[in-house]
Amino acid sequence: VRELENVIESALALAPGPRLRAADLPRERRMAAPAGATTQIALSLARYERAALERALAEANGDAREAARRLGIGRSTLYRKLGRHGLRARR
Repeated sequence: VRELENVIESALALAPGPRLRAADLPRERRMAAPAGATTQIALSLARYERAALERALAEANGDAREAARRLGIGRSTLYRKLGRHGLRARR
């Protein structure tokens, strides 16, 4: 489970857009999803992304620069993801 969390967290941090696509995953981790699973996966990923953002902000005491560093993403990406989830950094 931890390995899956690490793969998803890394892929979310590096994803260029608002949705995680199979192409965003390491080649050795890709597999076809069953029909109808895409919506459920998207919802799960959105919940996971929000939780990762909340955790990073909490650990960084609301500091956007530090939260972005902890997630391994740029501040503009962090702000875009925060906006998508209705979250805000304190500073």
